[in-house]
Amino acid sequence: MLTHSHPDHTGGLEYITERFTVKEIWSNGRFSYLPGLSEKTGYRTLERGDVVETAAYSITALHPYGEFYTLSEDTYSEENNSSLVLKITGRQRSFLLAGDIEEEAEEDIVHLDKWLPSDVLKIPHHGSRTSVPDSFLTAVSPSIAVISVGRDNSFGHPSQEVLEKLSDKKILRTDQDGAIKITENGEGLRVKTCREFMFEKADTLSGEIGNIRKLFSVW
Repeated sequence: MLTHSHPDHTGGLEYITERFTVKEIWSNGRFSYLPGLSEKTGYRTLERGDVVETAAYSITALHPYGEFYTLSEDTYSEENNSSLVLKITGRQRSFLLAGDIEEEAEEDIVHLDKWLPSDVLKIPHHGSRTSVPDSFLTAVSPSIAVISVGRDNSFGHPSQEVLEKLSDKKILRTDQDGAIKITENGEGLRVKTCREFMFEKADTLSGEIGNIRKLFSVW
């Protein structure tokens, strides 16, 4: 799933398709070129209202739609605001993947009401200062907030203002936690992070045993 054309969201596509069997690539349909797309790889454009369902989950596209065009004259913001926004609904829990949408797009989808509440929210635009307006956060009302962000990035993401807004949520950050895996089980949501599997300096026998156990842990 490629949310929009910026290289930090598409740059790894060719690497992935060369090493894995990718049956289908999804996007917002506003790409002029997709590296790695071959005759063996299907392609699907999703827009608001499209639904992909299986027995275990459904994926609903909430944004963009054909008539959506940003009022911003900044092409960078225009791309962000056209990000593909998807809601994944499992048996009991739900996840909202919000791409890099900014305030303009968030205001455009906040009226979707019942479609927005989700247990997990992938915070838009790496937690930038304008990424989570109060109205949007209230509408989604997540218990877990995931921020995908580079360590020591030059933009200063995530902003302190956003972190303060999320202070009553469980916050997971890729710059601190590494890869993040959230799965639904019968009791709710199970969270695993790469940091949990990293060796720690051990000054005791119990610490060494803990590191040995990590050798046999399964991600």
